[in-house]
Amino acid sequence: MRISPRIWASLGALLLAVATGLSAYHAHGLADTLDDQAYRGFGRAVEQQFFAGLGLICLGLWLRQAGSSLLLQLACSLLSVGILLFAGDVYLGALTGNALGVAPMGGSTMILAWLLAAFGLWRSKS
Repeated sequence: MRISPRIWASLGALLLAVATGLSAYHAHGLADTLDDQAYRGFGRAVEQQFFAGLGLICLGLWLRQAGSSLLLQLACSLLSVGILLFAGDVYLGALTGNALGVAPMGGSTMILAWLLAAFGLWRSKS
């Protein structure tokens, strides 16, 4: 199933908006409430969410300009799922102390997404 490049770019912008809010919460609301490890982990998840959001915007724009690519569509899908698993699990663990343990799977999914994006962009005709 091919998803519109506009949707990927819009999802990226939404991830950036949420990451900006979470970054402010991290800086101003969590420093005194989380232990050092949870605080650092939350910040790392926000950082990865920023990268994923920017990546989705870039890939969406590339898809719009260069045309459809199954590899880039798959990369966008995996990047979206990966950031949800990774950042979502880290946020949950930091805030509740009860992570689901899926952050490593999310990180691996994002790595695969970036590799597919690199290969898809390399193969692109434009």
